[in-house]
Amino acid sequence: PRRLDRRRTASGALSKAGLAPLAPTPERQRQRRRLVGEAADQSLAENPLGVLLARGLITAEERLAGQRFAWLYRLTVGRLSTRAADPLWTPQAAGAPLAMPPLGAGKAAWLAARQGDFDRLRGELRAAGGRTYEAVRSLAVAQEFPAWMGSGRPLSAAERRELEALQEGLALLAQRLGLTPRPALREGRGAAG
Repeated sequence: PRRLDRRRTASGALSKAGLAPLAPTPERQRQRRRLVGEAADQSLAENPLGVLLARGLITAEERLAGQRFAWLYRLTVGRLSTRAADPLWTPQAAGAPLAMPPLGAGKAAWLAARQGDFDRLRGELRAAGGRTYEAVRSLAVAQEFPAWMGSGRPLSAAERRELEALQEGLALLAQRLGLTPRPALREGRGAAG
């Protein structure tokens, strides 16, 4: 049966215009506050990079570098559509790669360039150490929340090393992508647990 109480698009599908987004449940809101804190933007709890940014464990540039690496990974290794937007692209970015690939003959060259970007970054992460590459891949690409991220307890020595490898990898990516690098690792950047 057709629903008559909503507008339809030209194709006959129900229109989403005018619909309010669903609000998170109270339980989900509590979980987000536990991950990122009361004062932080709650949308940062949607992925591990946002949680680390909200906790002050990485910089905004490192988060963006992780997002760019994940985009390149999915574009070249995974099944990401070439129409997916590049997280680094802005109309004002001088010399930034196109947000969308060119159509026709230029598409193959564009994809080859992105494959080259990914291969170079992956190689540099692997050269920094297998733990560094794996920490960035699992958190930024697979978006796996480490067990220590929501535990609320102090980090063990092994968890601290995992966090340091991740910070090292994201700092390397930020530097190689021309984003502002952060100073060398230092204690007390923020609460990890």
